[in-house]
Amino acid sequence: MTVMPRMPRSQFPEHGFFHAYGRGVDRMAISRDDDDRVTWLALLERTIDRFDWDLHVYCLMPNHFHVVVETDLCDLSKGLHRLNGVYAQRFNRRHGRVGHLFRSGSGCA
Repeated sequence: MTVMPRMPRSQFPEHGFFHAYGRGVDRMAISRDDDDRVTWLALLERTIDRFDWDLHVYCLMPNHFHVVVETDLCDLSKGLHRLNGVYAQRFNRRHGRVGHLFRSGSGCA
């Protein structure tokens, strides 16, 4: 089986269906309990409304998440930046930690 690398973001269509994901740095949990999961879901809902995403499916796992959305590429980028940034700040404050929550390399596939 041949695995193809993902195409550069510069070649993504301006509008379409996108599979995006975020993984915890060093495989760290991004949600530890139901309060974290409820917070993430509430932020996802606000992101959908604010950036006019059409969410088709999501999956929140202990150390990563996936979303499949239909939107403009610019709104996808801005929405993921806000979702990950605001969530990481709240997670860090709640759990008394500092630093990155999501690893680099998270993004679109």
